[in-house]
Amino acid sequence: MFTVLLCRAKKNNQVRPQNHNSQQIDESQQEINNLVQHVQLHPIKFKKNLNISGEHICTIDLSEISEGEEIILTPCFHIFHLGCIKQWLDSNTREKNCPNCKFNLIGYSI
Repeated sequence: MFTVLLCRAKKNNQVRPQNHNSQQIDESQQEINNLVQHVQLHPIKFKKNLNISGEHICTIDLSEISEGEEIILTPCFHIFHLGCIKQWLDSNTREKNCPNCKFNLIGYSI
């Protein structure tokens, strides 16, 4: 039934394709970003006994995280050097995702 109605609407020029330029898309994305609640991620000192599965390696700079270094633990439970994840989030203006799992980090700040 829906298909029939859609075909009739198209035939009668009642359905028009929407043309969006990149500026409109950027403005829409900015509006979405402004609506998202902002959550502050706080750095913590890394300790070997933290209950974090996997290797203790920052996948941004590919180096081991050492005892006492400042790290960020993301909501998806990945760890990164403070400077690395800060630079990652600042440089990726369009997509703010976890480098490991692509968890959406829009609304999170350091």
